[in-house]
Amino acid sequence: MKSDGESEGEWKFNVVQELKQDNFETTLAAIEHSLVMFYAPWCGHCKSTKPHFEDAAMKMQDEGNKIMAAVDCTVETDLCGTENVQGYPTIKYYNYGSYAMDFENSRTSGGFISFFDQLPPSSTTDKKEEL
Repeated sequence: MKSDGESEGEWKFNVVQELKQDNFETTLAAIEHSLVMFYAPWCGHCKSTKPHFEDAAMKMQDEGNKIMAAVDCTVETDLCGTENVQGYPTIKYYNYGSYAMDFENSRTSGGFISFFDQLPPSSTTDKKEEL
């Protein structure tokens, strides 16, 4: 049997931003490139992906136009339903808050970083006003 305290402790993130229904849209809308991992704390694949996801987030934390975030689908059930999460972990890429694609690369730190590296260069004309 799992203890809720143990489950929560295991899923504390250091660098990955934890999102909830009330901050999901506003947080992602402000960032050009976002990878979001939708997870369940009991999921074995999620447990093995988490340290790689956290490691990649740590390596990229100084890049202001990119974030790596996570949503606990055992708590945020409505949000995960809205985002069509059907299995765990589901990792999705968002561009300024708009869903763009499912992440299908390797679920390793290198795979996550490589995904971001392959994105087109930032565009300042689409979403940001020029001075």
